[in-house]
Amino acid sequence: MFMRNITFLLVFIFSLNAFNLFGQSDTTAKKKKEEVKKKGWNFLPFPYVTFDTDLGIEFGASFTAVDFGKKGDIYPDFYHMFSVSASVYTRGSATFMFNYQSDYLIKGIETYLDMAYLPDMAFDFYGFNGYESVFN
Repeated sequence: MFMRNITFLLVFIFSLNAFNLFGQSDTTAKKKKEEVKKKGWNFLPFPYVTFDTDLGIEFGASFTAVDFGKKGDIYPDFYHMFSVSASVYTRGSATFMFNYQSDYLIKGIETYLDMAYLPDMAFDFYGFNGYESVFN
């Protein structure tokens, strides 16, 4: 009973925060209006650890680099964005991905490159008909 009340209280507090019922002061609103423009290259590293019952524990990292230009005039748009992600599972599977996106590599054409290497040890393939396929 006690845990149910604590859970309800936490959900209620987070929902108030999500719907912004606490309100903002005038200084917070002014700070939001005076948003700092990002310029140059911005980097976002993100390590992670997860668990999957079939694949085991996953250790990995994701890295994103975004170029907003020297002056940041096009913010929130960007000139180039690179994203690299790599992870390894304890049972042998892995995930390696690379993404590139730009509107300015070739003027007027949005360029998007996506490459992935996914060695999956838990993926079973028995043919297009499964166990019913003939195996010689």
